[in-house]
Amino acid sequence: MKTRNRVPFSEIVAGGIVGWVCLISAAGLCICMSSRSPPEIGGVGFFIFWSVMLAPFYVADFLLITIPSYTVFWPRMRSANALLWSLIGGMLFAVSAPIWSVVVGHLDVQDMLFHSGLAFIAGGLSFFVISRRNRAGNQ
Repeated sequence: MKTRNRVPFSEIVAGGIVGWVCLISAAGLCICMSSRSPPEIGGVGFFIFWSVMLAPFYVADFLLITIPSYTVFWPRMRSANALLWSLIGGMLFAVSAPIWSVVVGHLDVQDMLFHSGLAFIAGGLSFFVISRRNRAGNQ
């Protein structure tokens, strides 16, 4: 049986889409449960605003973390299970959220922790989907 040394680009894109949908869904759930939405734009407008603000950071994280991680580490860590990959992805994305906060000058610790939590969920799920799809393709 021949195994692949690289993760196909389509599987990386699929994992990225799943992670982005998860990020937007988690943000939407937090917005719906929060009473802090501005009355001028309402809950839906606030959700759209959040989605537009989070998307560039997720895409940047995905391009800077996921693609290099799988390109460099997949041939060496092919036997690692999907849970380990998801923990690695979640931690890498969670660490990047405070870095992005410092870069844009937003130094509120509560927001950094909240964004790290959202990033952990999105990055972990993205890495989980990529590793599961690639493992299924190798068998």
